[in-house]
Amino acid sequence: IGNTPAVFLTQDIPRELKANVLSLGCGDARSILYTAHVAEARNIILFTLILDDNGTRTKDIWDIYYHLVLGPKALALLESQAQKLLAVSDTMESWHASKYGKLLRICDSSSFSEVKKVWGTFLTSALDEAQKSARLDRLRSSLQNAKDLRRHYVGESLVLTGTRSAAPLNLAAFADLVEQHNLFWDTGTTDKSGGNDRNTPNPMFTSQLNDASTLHYGTDPLLGFHLATAYAPLDPNTPPDSHEILQSSANRLVRAARKHFQTWCKSFREHAGMLVLRFFVGEALALCHALQQRKTRNSAGPYRKPGSFQPISLDGQDYQSAPTAPLSFGVIDTSNLADHVGAMNLIIATSPLLDNTLFATLYTESLVRQENNHKALAENFLCGHVLTMSVLLSMFPTEYWTNAVPASTADETLLNTTTRMAGGEDSGCQMYSRLTWKRYIPDSTLGISNRPAVAFEDGALAKILFDVYLNMFQNEDIGRLSSRMGEQSQDMQLASRYHRGSFALLLRFVKNRLPTSNWDKVMDSLFDYIANDGSIPTSNNHIQELFVQLHMLNTYTVQVLQPPPDTNRYTHRPTQLEGWKHLPKVVCLTLKVPRDRLRLLTNLPPQELGTPAVQCTLQSSKTYRGRPFQNIFSTLHLASGTVIISGTAESNSIALEIKEDESCWSGRSPLLVSFFVPTWLLLLDPENAMLAFGIQSTPHHTAALSPILGFDLNVFTTTIGNSDNVFVTKGLPYGANTLPLNTVADTSICHEMSPQGDFRSSVLANLMVESAKIKSFTGHIELLSEKAKSILRNGAEVRTIQESPCSLSILIGKGHKYYVKFPIRVLLRFTKTKIARTSSYIKVIAPIEDPVDSYGDTGLMYPVLSWKPFPVLWNMSRVNLAALPVLDVTQKDRMQWLITHCSLMFSQRENRARESSLASMQDGLMDTRARFKDGLFSIFMHQSGLQGEKAVVFGLNNRSNGGIQVLIFAPILRLDGANRTVSLDAAVIVLTDAITMRMRTFMQPLQSQVCSILVDDEEMQLWKETIPAFVERSRQWSHQPTCEYMREAKIPLSTKNGEKLLCSCGNGKMLDDVIAKFPYLKKVSRFAVRAAISPVFVSPFVEQLYQGRAPPPDQVVQMQKGDQVCWNCGVSKGTGGKELQRCSRCQKARYCSVECQRVDWKAHKASCKA
Repeated sequence: IGNTPAVFLTQDIPRELKANVLSLGCGDARSILYTAHVAEARNIILFTLILDDNGTRTKDIWDIYYHLVLGPKALALLESQAQKLLAVSDTMESWHASKYGKLLRICDSSSFSEVKKVWGTFLTSALDEAQKSARLDRLRSSLQNAKDLRRHYVGESLVLTGTRSAAPLNLAAFADLVEQHNLFWDTGTTDKSGGNDRNTPNPMFTSQLNDASTLHYGTDPLLGFHLATAYAPLDPNTPPDSHEILQSSANRLVRAARKHFQTWCKSFREHAGMLVLRFFVGEALALCHALQQRKTRNSAGPYRKPGSFQPISLDGQDYQSAPTAPLSFGVIDTSNLADHVGAMNLIIATSPLLDNTLFATLYTESLVRQENNHKALAENFLCGHVLTMSVLLSMFPTEYWTNAVPASTADETLLNTTTRMAGGEDSGCQMYSRLTWKRYIPDSTLGISNRPAVAFEDGALAKILFDVYLNMFQNEDIGRLSSRMGEQSQDMQLASRYHRGSFALLLRFVKNRLPTSNWDKVMDSLFDYIANDGSIPTSNNHIQELFVQLHMLNTYTVQVLQPPPDTNRYTHRPTQLEGWKHLPKVVCLTLKVPRDRLRLLTNLPPQELGTPAVQCTLQSSKTYRGRPFQNIFSTLHLASGTVIISGTAESNSIALEIKEDESCWSGRSPLLVSFFVPTWLLLLDPENAMLAFGIQSTPHHTAALSPILGFDLNVFTTTIGNSDNVFVTKGLPYGANTLPLNTVADTSICHEMSPQGDFRSSVLANLMVESAKIKSFTGHIELLSEKAKSILRNGAEVRTIQESPCSLSILIGKGHKYYVKFPIRVLLRFTKTKIARTSSYIKVIAPIEDPVDSYGDTGLMYPVLSWKPFPVLWNMSRVNLAALPVLDVTQKDRMQWLITHCSLMFSQRENRARESSLASMQDGLMDTRARFKDGLFSIFMHQSGLQGEKAVVFGLNNRSNGGIQVLIFAPILRLDGANRTVSLDAAVIVLTDAITMRMRTFMQPLQSQVCSILVDDEEMQLWKETIPAFVERSRQWSHQPTCEYMREAKIPLSTKNGEKLLCSCGNGKMLDDVIAKFPYLKKVSRFAVRAAISPVFVSPFVEQLYQGRAPPPDQVVQMQKGDQVCWNCGVSKGTGGKELQRCSRCQKARYCSVECQRVDWKAHKASCKA
């Protein structure tokens, strides 16, 4: 089950466009259902149940999808549905021809078989009583294993992760969420009165659990829903009707979640004809590499998943010679896969699948606390300096570059603060983050086709790559690891998300994307850095694996691998190579590890073993007379099974097939481990060299496993000459055509310096001294026309001007203009120009603008890009206002949370400046963004009536320059659960000179109702740059062919007083809700356009978030102790075993005696309310 709230998957795609979405590691169907509302085997069962329902069985569907135990009615429905699906799925063709198959497609035959296998486990009618009893015992055992594992990891700690789903009303939901989470794990259901008939483990969960696969201990059905509706005062006419539930109880959470589920299911049924969902069973990155490969050839792909030697073959109908399934995507959502596979691996696998458009978006999430703060987390993600790596990878996280986020970011800070107050540790807190990656930085002068390719000097590029290497393998840096033991969670200390194959793939990725004059020189410099570095002691042990991986990827071949192995140098060969006529440069070793040796690990409890990284070691024997060697290989392919040899053993024709053991970890078959090695290495000590399979050393595993395995942590050791356990082949099992996981299609976007009319331009990145960080760019313009060369030689004046944030113009004399375009924003000030009049070129050295230094550029807060035939939002998520519940702001006692929520717009820095400004009455202490947010804060406070006089009409008033220039009619405040915030449903009128003349009569009676928001020139400029984004995000209408945006290729049209700011396409449209609340607007609605105005939050990747106010200590006590213990002494019963007594005033606190209540009163009275 998903552990984060549902998101709007197509929020960054223009509403007119068909969206191809790749959802990886998504867990469940929540975001698909929610996206259908606003715009794998288990999930297919859910979707077909929804399709076959008319709305009367939603409760049973909820139970089937979310409950751990079921009653007879739900079990019967599940079995009936499985029978129905199996009846139409004799073949993949028959499934696709069925009524379900048009919507729910299967990518390949192996996935189809896996899906059918799971459906078959839901059937019990054909079983006799003994089989049913054995099956029930197995299901109950699986469920008990999950509960035992939860007890180990959670113990008596509070599980507060659910509060994320209740944002922005986190604090109100704390106690109820803890109670509901415990109820779910105690009873297996979400209902307090679940009924005694629910006693059968749900096959939707337990049929797929085994010794190696256990239900996650944090599982909670409510985490995927927007639970703030359970506590917010909602307008009586808006669904869901949680306004009826006023008493404090966890049951309100379930009602809210069920209401969302019901609404989303209804929307899914209504929009099913617009959807096609394709399912793949296997590992996410393997699918990405297979999709990349399918773009260029239709052959066997990488292995389907870890623990299997089955290659991916996209043989479904949608992937035939002319694929109807997309091979590139406008949206790729990766859930929190980055925590498990490494963000760099994820970006390399997914970014080549991203459409080459301004709006194509990759989403990554992280939940594991990997660093102390988000700035360090971003660098951890990219294994280097964020700005530099963004340029290198051509992937830009919007939150970093804009320091503006429409979704609340500060709720996590409140959650962690509260966790610490409740007795938790920082390392135990999650660090939730969601990053939005785009291919391009927005710039009005840069289209897609003329984006510059950045070059690096060979030594500079090698230095950057070496810095990545050090960060990628920091877990091998013992000094660094030891110094950070207290900073990282145990998961991070155990984790090794990268191996040399990962680094080799990155090098290939970079090589194909950057113009470089001498790639071999870059590699030679990189290997010099690695060889001379002493921080990672095992670098030399891993270097041969790196050489092999680079060679196989056709990225670089070191000298020792360039000629075939010289057999004359070696007197003997291993037995397995004796019959080979021609020795290749690299070969594949497959090691058979006996099952009895694996029991040293399989007998350990899963929580003690964890998921260790494994490796194979090839080293010289004690009898070897040459220089001792030890080489480690970690790019491994593993599966349990038996080896089937085809071809002739001990010859070039030998190949392996694997009959896999489906019981995997808990089976009886040996473990088979395959990896590539340089052939010459096998010729050094051909019979006696030692080959070992073992665990990679970490402080945790060394302490836990060395008493069992020895200091080397080797599970099994043999010699190369042991032909019973060591097999040598040209390629991996299943033939030489099976590509390794990290072999991908060539997606090079490298651009050479090309002429642009009468000149040629290029861009070179410059690094800081002794650093792997870009500090500036050198733009080089080479003149090609003789006329321009002559003008320059004759001493014409050369001037540099900034045409846009990412481009500079060089003016030579009169009328000769040449552009230099950069991948990111540069600063005109401090720019240096070098003129070579004789050689006819000009160099411009432009320093970069780092968002971390400037706290985000004011001009890049919510840019809207002109992209025919409609505008594109770069970092502002779209919303469907009609689908968002309306808040009843008249209930002020239940709206107090809004004050805290809106105050969290400000960063620590901004809040300090704001408080100083309020104390001294000097606005100048705040920068433009902070003043803009202060005005926005005032609008929300007055609109809700929480501070100052209640108002619904606001005027942006620059008293010193034009007066009121924009009117905002905001009678409706909506709750935006997906973004964990609120949004004003507003109508905006920009007072141009023409409109002002026509609205004079309208304005006279309105003047007393207008709340003036005082702004200066800079604030007004920022408002006018931001309003187009607020309008575009809420758009449910279409731009016209005559749209002024497209005609002028400029958004906003103008920010000057009295001139037109917005296009006319949306005027008067979709304003019924606003007019219903403020009828007077109807008179001038033809001038108004609808907008969704929400708080603007800072990015934690750029600056420190404002901590806000922590909940009262008494509220923390309630979370910590719950309702079942005395709030003073902690006992669960009163004197003589009596039940605890409630506080007569608040009915929340409980006490075992009058004495305990008296002692606790001083702490409790602050929050005790009737």
